[in-house]
Amino acid sequence: MQVAERIRGEVEQIRFRPGNAGTVPLTVSIGGTACASDATLPDLLRTADRQLYEAKARGRNLVRLVPG
Repeated sequence: MQVAERIRGEVEQIRFRPGNAGTVPLTVSIGGTACASDATLPDLLRTADRQLYEAKARGRNLVRLVPG
């Protein structure tokens, strides 16, 4: 969670300047899960994907992680 939050915070500080359009703020939503010993890769990816969409649904620029 700490690493994901640090990445999210660093991206939020970036000011993108596309051409002459001025400054555009960037944000990132992150979804993830911890790896349980019996988890399969498809299960992990499905769970992380659900968390990503949950972060977007809650307003974007968020981290959502599920412990394993």
